[in-house]
Amino acid sequence: MSLPAKLRMLPPWLSLSLIIGVVVGFSVAGLLVVRRFIPHHVMKYHSDVTGYIFTTLGLVCGVMLALVIYVVWVQYNNDRVNAGMEAEQTLNLMRGLRLHPNREQAAQVRKALVEYARAVHEKEYPAMRRMEYSGAADEAFGAVWVSLKLMDPRTRGETAVYSEIPGHMDQLARHRFERLMAAHEELPPVRRLSVILEGIVPPAFCRFFGSENLPAHIVMTAMPAFLPAVLIYMIIRLDRPYQSEDHVRPLRYETVLDRISTHER
Repeated sequence: MSLPAKLRMLPPWLSLSLIIGVVVGFSVAGLLVVRRFIPHHVMKYHSDVTGYIFTTLGLVCGVMLALVIYVVWVQYNNDRVNAGMEAEQTLNLMRGLRLHPNREQAAQVRKALVEYARAVHEKEYPAMRRMEYSGAADEAFGAVWVSLKLMDPRTRGETAVYSEIPGHMDQLARHRFERLMAAHEELPPVRRLSVILEGIVPPAFCRFFGSENLPAHIVMTAMPAFLPAVLIYMIIRLDRPYQSEDHVRPLRYETVLDRISTHER
């Protein structure tokens, strides 16, 4: 399991504290090393140049971090919407099957669909949080397709109702595929490395300001490292929407199963 995955499994307050502690601690430790070998009165002569470089790097890296945050946040919201639409398509299929004139054939498909919804809710979502695949959900989804193929519409009414079902099934398959892809995709390693560098490099230039007061210099170095650390935390938490403590939950599938149980009574 990768380090970001381990951080996502921790409570939010603990992972945030660890990231802030590492980033800020690295910046302060670097400051102490720099001041150990370069006297502050020497760095004082270069404060103007250091400040200009710090401003430029801070602006560029801030914009790049904000862009990554925006992309990850939009993707997180899209994954939540997609999970809800998948459950909605499952419910639409159930509604369409209730209108099918051949009750016996429709009952077989409904049974397979209920088993699939339960497998997704009880097995697939927990498996996704562990970054694993659920064989039970795959089998249940295949059973839905098999039961649909066994339907044999003969009358005009059966054909009219059946013609709507494959469209809903295709939509369900597409949303399911997007959900599984989102559960196992993450930022490329190069992008993750750039995010870390964007959070470390700008605060590093604060070490070369010629401040005589060491506590003030430590604060000047720690504060610019604090915000990038929080942004890195947000990227790690949102990059995998199904693994973190605040992961996407199968709330819509719970609603679907509740409605199905209500109609079956």
